[in-house]
Amino acid sequence: MIPPLRTDPAKREGTENYLGESDSMKFNLLKGNTSQALELPIKRLYCIGYAGRNQAKVREHIEELAKIGVPAPPRTPTVYPVSTCLLTAGPAVTSQGKETSGEVEFVLFLEGNKIYVSVGSDHTDRELEKSSIAKSKQMCAKTVAEQVWDFDEVKDHWDSLILRSWVTDGEGKRLYQDGAATALLPVADLLQAVKRETDASLDGAVIYSGTVPTHGGFVFAPVWDLELEDPVRKRKITHRYQVQVLEQEMKA
Repeated sequence: MIPPLRTDPAKREGTENYLGESDSMKFNLLKGNTSQALELPIKRLYCIGYAGRNQAKVREHIEELAKIGVPAPPRTPTVYPVSTCLLTAGPAVTSQGKETSGEVEFVLFLEGNKIYVSVGSDHTDRELEKSSIAKSKQMCAKTVAEQVWDFDEVKDHWDSLILRSWVTDGEGKRLYQDGAATALLPVADLLQAVKRETDASLDGAVIYSGTVPTHGGFVFAPVWDLELEDPVRKRKITHRYQVQVLEQEMKA
């Protein structure tokens, strides 16, 4: 059974000026068995596509997508800037059409010389993606968990981290993605990819890492569960969100 839609607001401040100095989000920094409040600046938001560590395989994938009408990027990895107002830690998002889906990703928060990591979903409009990947990113909210880890605590065993997602629909709950960090470019390469594309300061930037393969292709489900596992320190960050299709509320 799919749980009812919740409408709790995301824990966000400063949205009236989404690229301003006042923009921030509140998180819980997990350290060992303790948790402490952490407020992070949110100045820019980037979603990275085609971020597989094996770039030869990435090029093969681009050729496959071109056959179904998805335009090829000018270079890879590809950096898509999106509005920071799309970032949410809330339990629900809305979409304009039915053909949208999530993709579990590392979410990196940059503040000064510190990096924090969480798990999120680069929810994307798959129909619009066929004509413009950039616009398809901008059409949907970018979800993130309310918990973060200090990157310094995981950088030495980064490749051991595991990303997973599950979907829940009329057929029940099932595993949708399950992949290690080795499938994606290392953090240093992700940062370099963004720096290649912009001269803007990355202090206050949020970066979505790109995603791991799905089991069986896109699913347009109403409920998404995300998980980031650290098997070395034996801990996890999880997040659940639901998708409400706006047109379903309208009369025929």
